[in-house]
Amino acid sequence: QCDLAMVYMNDAMGRQVPNGTIVFLKEMPLAAVIPGKEYVVCGERLTTLRVVRKASHEGVLRLVAGDKKNFDDLEVAVDEIKRLYVVCAKLTIN
Repeated sequence: QCDLAMVYMNDAMGRQVPNGTIVFLKEMPLAAVIPGKEYVVCGERLTTLRVVRKASHEGVLRLVAGDKKNFDDLEVAVDEIKRLYVVCAKLTIN
């Protein structure tokens, strides 16, 4: 069951989540993060959809872009994250 849906309007996820895809989201507590899954991360300075991975140092998450050729990975401190949503489903309309 999902809490909300949004239209993804970005190219950072490449073919994994194409621009214009409707993304269905479920709010999750930060402690429930499963590395390697897609999340919408909402913080003080950014809101983005990326694959979440653990960073090399404690208290930081690495946000991985699907299009590595044109977009860099981001690192965000866990204490800067205000809300976190796991991607439950995606609807791509061609």
